[in-house]
Amino acid sequence: MIYASEKAKFSEIYANIGMVPDCANLWLLPRIVGPAKAKELCFSAEIIDAQEMYRLGIAQKLFPPEELMPKTLEFCKKLAAGPLLSYKFMKTSSTGAGACR
Repeated sequence: MIYASEKAKFSEIYANIGMVPDCANLWLLPRIVGPAKAKELCFSAEIIDAQEMYRLGIAQKLFPPEELMPKTLEFCKKLAAGPLLSYKFMKTSSTGAGACR
């Protein structure tokens, strides 16, 4: 899960410096935005804003900068107090939330 500031920016800037995105990006980004959009983002090194990150599914929640850390910690505390074994099975399941790896 990715929470971001409303002022966040994102880019796969590697092409601008003659590098290939690291393995996590090459594996994960196409699964989030689809292969065609992932290629576009990687090849163009376009910088996108928080609203576009949200629209593409890269970020799940956007907060004003001053609320980002408190809201993120609030969610983390909720998770920590939750059913940890259930969360484990949700992450490793081959269906439903199984994409949460």
